[in-house]
Amino acid sequence: MAMAQKKISNLKSNLHKIFFVFLLGVIIFNVGNTIWQQKEKYLSTNYWQRYPGLKKAYYDSIYANKKGSWLPDETLYSFNGGALIKGVNPILVNPEVSVLGKYIIGLFALIFNNEHIAILVFSAISLIMLFLIGRQIFSSSIVAMTPLLFISFEPIFLNQLRYTPLLDIIHLSFLLLTFYFFNVSLVSKKHVF
Repeated sequence: MAMAQKKISNLKSNLHKIFFVFLLGVIIFNVGNTIWQQKEKYLSTNYWQRYPGLKKAYYDSIYANKKGSWLPDETLYSFNGGALIKGVNPILVNPEVSVLGKYIIGLFALIFNNEHIAILVFSAISLIMLFLIGRQIFSSSIVAMTPLLFISFEPIFLNQLRYTPLLDIIHLSFLLLTFYFFNVSLVSKKHVF
């Protein structure tokens, strides 16, 4: 009797692990496929060679010229990141958006000569933090993986990997970090209030 229960327990554990690996594989495939389709963008190392063109596009756009042309957000943030790293006053380049994300984009452009890498790093952080928050709430890793599975099919998330760099993924990472550490503080015995 005890031997049969142990076999059933081992079988459940193995099925749990297999299903977890399957879910992880689907998530990695969905996100990885989107990244693979944009591999030229993520593997390029020519940001500073493109920077003068980004600067010209910015100053010819409606952001700097009342009669200028429209400029996509990803081009705007690419320029802003480099401009802030070069020391341009943040009030002079797109001041209506917070500067932290633009500084992060500029930092990655400085380090890797590619502003798109920031989005890869912060999307990975977002997915990991979403899983960790799920583990805080649910006891099952499978249940904690479910939101990641859904988000890996979500066009809003995948478009953040296609049209880069945008600030939403960076902000999402900090928001999820806030939730995670808030939950940690609630669980700890040292309540301030």
